[in-house]
Amino acid sequence: MQSSRARQGAFWLIVTGMAFFAMAASNPQCSRTSESVTGPTLGAQGTQDACTQGCIDAYQSAKKAEQARFKAAMAACNNDQACRAAESATHDEIVAELAADKDGCITNCQHEQGSGIGGQ
Repeated sequence: MQSSRARQGAFWLIVTGMAFFAMAASNPQCSRTSESVTGPTLGAQGTQDACTQGCIDAYQSAKKAEQARFKAAMAACNNDQACRAAESATHDEIVAELAADKDGCITNCQHEQGSGIGGQ
């Protein structure tokens, strides 16, 4: 029974990871913003801020999904302490992976190049 719980935890780890990467890949979080009607143009800093916010939004969405998965898994464990410990460890691994992915995304936003007119 323990191995099926481990397989179930690994399955959800993979599903959560795939969901996060699918959201990150399909969300145009780091695309340029259009001109604002109510204010001045955003420039490179505004684009970086939008990109960073996209990373944070994707992280929060994935973390919320992981919280729901964890809650359901803990309920399925009932009072089986070994199952609960395994699910807690899986949850901690997934949350750490999501945080690392968010940090990598933000780092990528900070390394985006500008318009290429520097040094003129």
